[in-house]
Amino acid sequence: MSQTKAGDLATEAVRLNRRRPMLLGTFLGDTPRALIKMPSGQTRLVTKGTVINGSPLIAIEDGRVAFRENGTARWLTIP
Repeated sequence: MSQTKAGDLATEAVRLNRRRPMLLGTFLGDTPRALIKMPSGQTRLVTKGTVINGSPLIAIEDGRVAFRENGTARWLTIP
């Protein structure tokens, strides 16, 4: 199998909503952190309790984070 064909088979196109924050990565450890790209293009390294667009970050897990919106958790995953 050629490298190009293997790359095509291993690549998945994802439609991204650039008007909402996008999770780029999570870093677990004593103080879990997450890397989030904002709609403005700014990248932020955040921890639990950080407020983004009026919603506090309430959980950071491997590959996903949760924000509290209107009393419920809204999970954001890595695309």
